[in-house]
Amino acid sequence: MNLREKYYELQQFLAIYFPSYFMHSVSDEVIVLAYTDDCDSNILHQTIMELELVILDIGVWWQEIREESNRYLKTEEEALEWLLSLKELLQKAYDNKVMPLQN
Repeated sequence: MNLREKYYELQQFLAIYFPSYFMHSVSDEVIVLAYTDDCDSNILHQTIMELELVILDIGVWWQEIREESNRYLKTEEEALEWLLSLKELLQKAYDNKVMPLQN
């Protein structure tokens, strides 16, 4: 099973947004903001949940994550670190989307 089959929303986020912004040297924060502006809170929540599952099983997925995102990740540990930072950014964006007045 590949990433798209098992974690569709996460695969779409990685495969569409990261390669699209690659040539423009855009930060992860800007990419996450663009993604969260484009999707509703349910899709964003699903993406976060899928990301959490991939993080738990990083050894299986890190090379495919590297390919889908067009990101140069040398090791499993580097991929894990990057995914954890993405999770934090996505979670903040989600919290702001569902509870804008409290944040």
